[in-house]
Amino acid sequence: MIRLRPYKKSDAEYIMKWFTDKKAFTQWCSDKFTYPLTKEQLEYYYHKYEKDENAWIISALNEEGIPVGHFLMRLADYKKESIHLGFIIVDSKIRGKGYGKEMVSLAVKYAFDILKVKRVTLGVFDNNPAAHNCYKSLGFIEEKYNENTFIYGNEKWGIYNMAIEKLILIIFEKKLDSIYKALELQYLNGDNEGKGFRVLAYRNDGYTDMFDDLSLNFNPNEKCDVVEKGLNKHVKRNVEDTVFEVTDGCVEVSFDLEDLEKRKIHVYIKEQNRKKSITMNLLAPIGHYREAPSSLPVFFLYDFDFI
Repeated sequence: MIRLRPYKKSDAEYIMKWFTDKKAFTQWCSDKFTYPLTKEQLEYYYHKYEKDENAWIISALNEEGIPVGHFLMRLADYKKESIHLGFIIVDSKIRGKGYGKEMVSLAVKYAFDILKVKRVTLGVFDNNPAAHNCYKSLGFIEEKYNENTFIYGNEKWGIYNMAIEKLILIIFEKKLDSIYKALELQYLNGDNEGKGFRVLAYRNDGYTDMFDDLSLNFNPNEKCDVVEKGLNKHVKRNVEDTVFEVTDGCVEVSFDLEDLEKRKIHVYIKEQNRKKSITMNLLAPIGHYREAPSSLPVFFLYDFDFI
């Protein structure tokens, strides 16, 4: 079991012992530190981010309260509702046992539930498959790949920019509507899409309508051919009065939009449960029932829950 707490200066004695070679060290810090790591470097690092109101240094502890992991949360942007994870590392003696995955999972949960952001990002070098696969298993997706961006000796390393975001799927248990059977609210925040909400409306005829908020960068040629029978209409709409909060014991979701038939759709859900929610991770294949899908993606849904 892993616990998180703010970094203490005394944690430096542990972190300095976790690096056994320069290459692994460079994969961790991208030359932001000098090998071998010293107490003086970590002292400077501590004071630098102690003054940064949008960053926090975090230590991960094992069952005995001993530091076994470390990461930095920085670039907290409350307008874009995002935060970045960096300098992610676990004790070299316990790697491959799931500690890193649990630590990053707790970091994401803290970002979503405590900081109330809707997007968490990180970067990983392409020659670090263990870390790359760990992040993908938690639900991070690759948004951009920058090839040959870092020089290490005679080697050129690329970097994957990855992100994880919130979404909620609302399924009608009974056929309550003549057109739609389910609605999916997504939050997008990327260079291509822009920042804002998207609603996927799953139709009773098997097709999907996609409504993009006016704040998003609308792309009329965007494909949506792996969901249900495919895309029916992709249009711009005001997605208004949006609330998207999920915390222990309470879920609150609301949004308003106008559908293709010019009907006003108002969604409001607020559920409070005294029992502690037990979330799960879900592997969701998409497109397997399409007649001619362009791809067969598999989405890993992190912290999935039924409400």
